[in-house]
Amino acid sequence: MARSSVVGVQRGLADNSQMGTRSDYPESDAELEALTLAQLNAEIGRSLFGYENSGTSQGRKAFFKRLIWLEAARERLHGIAPKPRRFGA
Repeated sequence: MARSSVVGVQRGLADNSQMGTRSDYPESDAELEALTLAQLNAEIGRSLFGYENSGTSQGRKAFFKRLIWLEAARERLHGIAPKPRRFGA
């Protein structure tokens, strides 16, 4: 057995079918439009949690940018105004 496949099995990856696939999280405006308000709110909550609890400033900034994008989409699609936010405040 090749070393790479042994490492994959040790990490719980019986096969590599998941490698190289896109995440299930929306990454475009078209994907956001397909979400319900509850699903969009869940994505916003996940991004807010990541922003508040990420370990590095780079991670927090990435979650913050996603949070701003998601809240702007929620305002555009559902008319719910976002809270005013500033990075690092």
